[in-house]
Amino acid sequence: MLGCPGPRFQQTVIPAGNLVGTAEEISRFFQMMLDDGMYQGKQVCKPLTVRRATQEFGALQFDRTLMLPMRYSAGMMLGGEPFGFWGPQSGKAYGHLGLINKLCWADPERDISVALLTNGIPIVAHHIPSLINFVLTVGRNCSKLHNLSEAA
Repeated sequence: MLGCPGPRFQQTVIPAGNLVGTAEEISRFFQMMLDDGMYQGKQVCKPLTVRRATQEFGALQFDRTLMLPMRYSAGMMLGGEPFGFWGPQSGKAYGHLGLINKLCWADPERDISVALLTNGIPIVAHHIPSLINFVLTVGRNCSKLHNLSEAA
């Protein structure tokens, strides 16, 4: 039967599993990561878990699926300097993309969590320039925190 997975699937530990949720819920997950594992005053995961999930693992490598040079942590795709997958000056950013053009990331230097979920668009189609423009627009319009303090 096609459709949404049932509760057993959503509650099962699946290595390399995915986030299942709305854009708001996935943004909330990445905000929890930015907050060292805290959500609404509760410790969801330890700060050490967040650091381990987001620290670079290995060297810059060519991703043969994306056809781009990428940096990875143990579970996230990392940004880069002067430009990375999560936009310009995104060296501390981390996130992941999902099947059929879902982009989700957090950038601690900008204190933002972002989720863009699309539905039913082929992986390679006419929308790729719009996705790139979206990432660039977020980077341009969300100043890094140290830039805000310098401007004050």
